Amino acid sequence: MADNEGRGDRRILIAAAYLHDLVSLPKDHPKRHTSSTLSAQAVEPILATLGYSKDETAQVAHAITTHSYSANIPPETIEAEILQDADRLDALGAIGIAQLLPYQAL
Repeated sequence: MADNEGRGDRRILIAAAYLHDLVSLPKDHPKRHTSSTLSAQAVEPILATLGYSKDETAQVAHAITTHSYSANIPPETIEAEILQDADRLDALGAIGIAQLLPYQAL
């Protein structure tokens, strides 16, 4: 998606993609909507050991915080938008995505 957009920091995107579901509360948990915020908070020590700067860590945390549909937090960066879109496409699954494609008679 970043390649198609022609923008977005791959280092931020890769970290956010790998770590966005670091904390995943069960679907019926009353605090389920906070999973993305909890994941964003949990990435700081991990990214520090990987040499991410505080600014990079903040960017990854923002993308993670805003990726969740249930959190209802608007993304403010292209990386956050890409992660949110990718997560929603993943949630649709292959069949859901295929249903969005135009029908073509054989």
